[in-house]
Amino acid sequence: MPQKTLQGWTIIFDLDGTLIDTAPDLLNAMNHVLVQFGLKSISEEEIRSMVGQGARAIMSKGFAYHGFSLSETQLTEAVDVFIKFYSNNLDIDSKLSPFIIEALDALIGHRATLCVATNKTQSTTDQILKSFEIYDRFKVVFGPESVSKNKPSGVHLSEAVRAAGGRETLAIMVGDSKTDALASKDAQIPYFHYPHGYENSSLADCPADVIIDSFEHLVPSVLRFTKDRNFE
Repeated sequence: MPQKTLQGWTIIFDLDGTLIDTAPDLLNAMNHVLVQFGLKSISEEEIRSMVGQGARAIMSKGFAYHGFSLSETQLTEAVDVFIKFYSNNLDIDSKLSPFIIEALDALIGHRATLCVATNKTQSTTDQILKSFEIYDRFKVVFGPESVSKNKPSGVHLSEAVRAAGGRETLAIMVGDSKTDALASKDAQIPYFHYPHGYENSSLADCPADVIIDSFEHLVPSVLRFTKDRNFE
């Protein structure tokens, strides 16, 4: 049988909890800040529910967990300390999601264009993708500073797709959270959900066109999904 092709399709990936399990190093950075404020460390299970909406959100949730409310000045200070520590320690315990390298390379082999749309800061996004040697597989990498509105707004996805030379009608979003599901719905882009990520979102909170239990199954699922759709 002739090889199927994804020429013209853009596949967008979330980063934290999708491409890379970053929770262990985010946890270390979070606890570094909490201890400086005289608060107790939290567990990895707890931080997994806090990831997904950027550094300010994760720090706010970390302090709120202890019933501690920060002023804007304190929050800015905490975020700065968090990002500085994390930037110097972001690839210590984090790991690529199983089978993700094989999936990315297979998608590229089928001539798909790959993008990243994440709420992680642009600098740390670039840094961690390069550290894990997958940065060059993506045509566009957009953190929140690179778009006019970030996830859960669909604008984040749309602007990434257009920057890559694609269009929303031939795009798929692959993510792990309610934030990703909402962005996909807003952009009217099909959503593939990886249920082993963050935010502790239930499947009911993440309406998906396809559920990917393992990235070993991503490419066959994408090929099936796009088979009857227009590639022109």
